[in-house]
Amino acid sequence: MTTNDQLLEYSIPQLLRWRVGSTPKRPALKEKDFGIWNTYTWEDYYDYVRKTALGLKAIGLGKGDTIAIISDNIPEILFVAIGGHSIGAISAGIYQTSMPHEIAQILQYLKVSVVFCDNQEQVDKVLDVRDQIPNVKKV
Repeated sequence: MTTNDQLLEYSIPQLLRWRVGSTPKRPALKEKDFGIWNTYTWEDYYDYVRKTALGLKAIGLGKGDTIAIISDNIPEILFVAIGGHSIGAISAGIYQTSMPHEIAQILQYLKVSVVFCDNQEQVDKVLDVRDQIPNVKKV
């Protein structure tokens, strides 16, 4: 992988594995949590993505299934999205400001199987419309 054109031939999970092989200990992500900076190396990043992919497979998800993410901008959304892509799933982001009826509409339209939320407020919004989203297996 040396030219930009060659990079277009690879999936995001393949590029992540390539990057881990090239620079496993280099910083990939940084986040500030309660005033303290945390760093994820490319190796850490890949490990979280791999564990997420295995977890998604363990609950029966695979190619063509859809997962939704309702979250702030945190590293975990990348782990979930790329973990999903690694098993052939589709990921969709939903704005945290979305109202419960809007969330239900999106989840129905996309036939979402699993919803990831980063806080109880978002979980409650999904649970408020639980009867409208029978395709959702887990929140």
